[in-house]
Amino acid sequence: MSITQRAMLVKSILIPFLMLFASVLYGQDIRTAHLSWPVTQLQDLRTNATANYSCVFETQGAGQLLWKQKAFTTTFTVQNISGTWENIQTEGKSVFDVAAEGLSGTLTFERTASGTTIVLDLTEPGGERIDHRYQVSDIITTN
Repeated sequence: MSITQRAMLVKSILIPFLMLFASVLYGQDIRTAHLSWPVTQLQDLRTNATANYSCVFETQGAGQLLWKQKAFTTTFTVQNISGTWENIQTEGKSVFDVAAEGLSGTLTFERTASGTTIVLDLTEPGGERIDHRYQVSDIITTN
């Protein structure tokens, strides 16, 4: 095999691999990717109080969404996803309609120029509302 043929073979293998790798890193679609969203701060939107807070939200595409806190994990069933956010590295927004253990409501994931946040708006069985905004420190691909 000549050097030219080897170079062509390497290019024909390397270019598709690099394109696939780039899409894995930069083209994560919130509707299909398994993503971890670590939180550093909580704001109660009813009282406007803020506090340092640590938890992790995990989106698993259109199937389910996990809210991992120190003592327990809540597993939400995703009923619908609104909004198009095909690349989580860029600004975007998606709203997940969710339900779990008598809770129902939305989780809104959003990246803007000022950062990434999750707004949790849930109604408990007795009618009480949980209305929080979480500051996200990073978005990590988990699968």
